[in-house]
Formats: sequence, structure tokens, C-alpha cells
Amino acid sequence: GTTILTDPFLTNRASPVSFVGGVTRYAPPGITIENLPKIDVIIVSHNHYDHLDFHTINALPNKDRIHVGVPLGVSELFEDAGYKNIYELDWNESFTIGDIRLEALPAVHDSGRSLLDKDKTLWASWGIFSPSGKYYFGGDTGYSPVFKQAGDKYQSFDMAVLPIGAYSPYELMWMSHLTPEQAIQAGQDLN
Repeated sequence: GTTILTDPFLTNRASPVSFVGGVTRYAPPGITIENLPKIDVIIVSHNHYDHLDFHTINALPNKDRIHVGVPLGVSELFEDAGYKNIYELDWNESFTIGDIRLEALPAVHDSGRSLLDKDKTLWASWGIFSPSGKYYFGGDTGYSPVFKQAGDKYQSFDMAVLPIGAYSPYELMWMSHLTPEQAIQAGQDLN
């Protein structure tokens, strides 16, 4: 009965402006902003435009009732958009909404929305713990021991959403996303 939106990007361009720059979608989002159900919680892995689109978060209704979990340094974007219930967390910190606990977990990535703010904010994966199960949201992360550490700490996850893509050339992209083979290994590490 709780709707959690992860890494909100439901517009056509990942850019500071809607008409130029950034990355343009090859396919439309799976759902439009207008057709979203009532959002109860938003969690964000990092502040890159393709994971945190200001146009999307600005367009969502009921900002005063949505609870938002972000890594350290990212809350200002939501404050500027009018959100009130913002939890800015370091790794291994959590917040609880009803009977659901959301914990910011370590990840291997980077952050930045301009040339001047590279790695000025934190990035995270998320553990979602509820009576219906334990879920892992990877956001963007490269392969590392963080998956095994989470698997050991929490014993197992019922589902993991992992970031495959943009992994070549590996020497340049190793910390950004997982290869398909690394995603399989990460799933095993997470149990």
C-alpha cells in the first residue's frame, strides 16, 4: 500500500534545461508523471540528471506529504522544489515511514550536476525493509565488495534492482555501472 518512486526521471531529456543538452531518451518513460499513482516516498541514489530530474520532482503533486530520502548534500534540490519531509542520510543511516525502513547503503559511483560540483554530494544504494520483504535498489554503482557486505549484513534480499549499462570501455566506466556478468555476481553476493 506504499508507493516508492526511485531516482525520478520521467521527462525526455536529462539536462538542466528541458530543450537542449544532456541525454535524450530513445524511448519514452514507462509511465508519465500525470499517470503516476499517489507517491508516498521518493529515494534517490545520486544527483546526476538522469537519476534526479528537477522537472520531474517539480511536477509531482502533494509535495508536503511525500517523504524523500537522499544522500548527503542532495536535499537542497527537493527543498527548492517545495518538499517538506526530507531525510538527508549518510551510508548506513535510515528513516522509517510506517512499517517500512529505508536505509542508505554504500555504493561505488560519483556525483555532480555541473563542472564545479564533482563529488560534492554523496551517492548511495538503498535497502528497503518491510513486512512484505527486503529489497535492494542499486541506483548506479560499479561492482565492489559493497554487495557482499550488504548480503552478509542482511542475510538475503527478496529482490535486487541493479544497474547494467554504459560499462564500456571498462577502464573508464568500471565505477559507473555493472556489466551483465557483474550484475549476476552482485545478485549472488546479495543472496
